[in-house]
Amino acid sequence: MHQVITSFTDAGWTEYGEEFVRTFLRHWTVPLRIYHEGVGGPPEYLRGLDEGSRVELVPLASLTDWAAFADAISRFPIMHGRIDEDAYTINFDARHCRKAMMMIHAASSSKKVFWADADIVTFADVPVSFLDQILPDDKLCVHLGRDGCNIPYTETGFYGVNGAHKDAGTFLAMMRQIILEGLVFTLPGWHDCYVFDLARRHLGREQFNDIGWGAGVRHSHVF
Repeated sequence: MHQVITSFTDAGWTEYGEEFVRTFLRHWTVPLRIYHEGVGGPPEYLRGLDEGSRVELVPLASLTDWAAFADAISRFPIMHGRIDEDAYTINFDARHCRKAMMMIHAASSSKKVFWADADIVTFADVPVSFLDQILPDDKLCVHLGRDGCNIPYTETGFYGVNGAHKDAGTFLAMMRQIILEGLVFTLPGWHDCYVFDLARRHLGREQFNDIGWGAGVRHSHVF
């Protein structure tokens, strides 16, 4: 079984999320899970999407581990990337670790789960055979690597985890530990890309299918 997951805020729905969902439903055949980031139940604009369709709605707040972590870092502006009142850097914005926590939540079942940023627009059909080609059964993960690039971390706008792989539990538990035990704050950057790469390097390259730099795409914009 295959599944795509994504997430966006209310503002993100207007800016890009609606187009993501519209083109997804046109060109993909696998189920889509949306972790909506509002408070309470699904916002009005999402109601009805999951009725008779391939869309499942999950409140991000239902991920209790993430909710506790987000509350803990809320007291520290630097952990939101706020260096001072006028300066922001994504490099220190630990709120982006929520992407990894959503993947951990979804991929804990025995399925191939693909994260797709909600600003992606799909222009052509995406068959299941393509997903199995880039994430075969004997691989743990497919990712857009940038090892050796001037940007020192994986592009996690799109990646997939094979939940049925023998090392999936170890990989997901490692990412969870890096975030929730605060190890992320010892890394050069505090967002999910660094979390992903630390866990990936501990498990070894042979289990990961790098379709970025590992496939010869010598560009920082590997997507």
